[in-house]
Amino acid sequence: MSTNSITTGSVTLTGQRFDIGASTKVSLTNQVTGKIIEVIPTSFNSTSITFTVPIVEAGIYGVKARVDSIGESNGFLLTVNMNIAGVSTTSLSVNGGQIKIKGTGFPSVWPNTYYNRLSFITGTKSLPLKITSITPDEIVLTVSAGVAGRTYSFSITTPMGSVKSISFSQQTTFTPKANLTSSDTIAPNTLSLVNLNNTILGSTMPETIEIYSLSNPNFVYKVTSWSNTSTLLSFNVTLGTGKYAFRLFDDLYGWYSFTANTLLSVSKSATPYAVTNTQTSFNGGVF
Repeated sequence: MSTNSITTGSVTLTGQRFDIGASTKVSLTNQVTGKIIEVIPTSFNSTSITFTVPIVEAGIYGVKARVDSIGESNGFLLTVNMNIAGVSTTSLSVNGGQIKIKGTGFPSVWPNTYYNRLSFITGTKSLPLKITSITPDEIVLTVSAGVAGRTYSFSITTPMGSVKSISFSQQTTFTPKANLTSSDTIAPNTLSLVNLNNTILGSTMPETIEIYSLSNPNFVYKVTSWSNTSTLLSFNVTLGTGKYAFRLFDDLYGWYSFTANTLLSVSKSATPYAVTNTQTSFNGGVF
């Protein structure tokens, strides 16, 4: 075998009679979990097989050639190492957001018995791990609201004891910020245009825009489409009487901040309410 340790890339097996069967494959068996992965070679002939190591959990794998109708070759041990290539952004919103850690060799599920040492700290304080999703090449980590200048360190230990770490911080200059530039009062139950202007990170395009009621936070109006021109975000809403606030999320930097008093008021209806006399059972009913 051309190497017994690799992070990414190709490996070549040398031997005999690799080309006399109906098909030729390479099997990788995780020596801890027992999981078997079959790989199609990129090239082979009678004396050699070359294959690309797939993106898998870091670990020690048994490698064998499989030639249909002939059987398996003798085995070799290959160590697949973990690597952290980087993070989606080195600075995040002070309001919190998500960090995407890129690399190879990460666990495919979490919690994971064999990757029992994941660490997320700020200063000397350990923080709870809030992993949104995880694959062998990406970990999505949710970060709570903090303060400007706070730094974080995320580290992971492979089953072989190798430790990899990455750091990032929360900064005001990387916190998207917007203010309301259209009228702060609109008519009730009427399609109305709303304009928000990005004042920090002007080119940022949010992934989600929500409007929620200040009197009933459980009421959330999800904006389904919007347009952007330069730093301006524009969309239409139809809301009932009340006062509302905005919630915007950017996939890269996180949650938006807003200038003071960025609130939307919906005026009272001009049509008076009417109550119709009715009768109902003394046991209760609906009117």
